[in-house]
Amino acid sequence: AAAAEAEAQAAEAGWNRKKDEVELERAVDIVLGEARAKFVETVELHVKLATDPKRSDHIVRGSAVLPHGTGKQTRLAVFARDAFDVEQARDA
Repeated sequence: AAAAEAEAQAAEAGWNRKKDEVELERAVDIVLGEARAKFVETVELHVKLATDPKRSDHIVRGSAVLPHGTGKQTRLAVFARDAFDVEQARDA
C-alpha cells in the first residue's frame, strides 16, 4: 500500500521514479522521506561509468570504510620469548 501511494505521489509530481534521473541530494531526501520500516533500511546505488574495462587506464577500483566495520573480530597470535617481546607486540 505504501509503495502504491508513493507511486501515485510521484506521478502527481510529474516524474517517473523508475526511469527519471534525480540529483543525489534529492534522491536521498526521497529515500529518507519514504522510509517506513521498523529497522534500518539500506539503499543500493548503481553508477554507470563511461569506461572500457578492457583498457588498463579505465579500470575503476575503490574501497569503502563501513561505519561499524565488518563485524568480524580480529585475532592475533604472538610467539614471544620474554615479557618485553609480548609488550612490543601488544603496542603494535
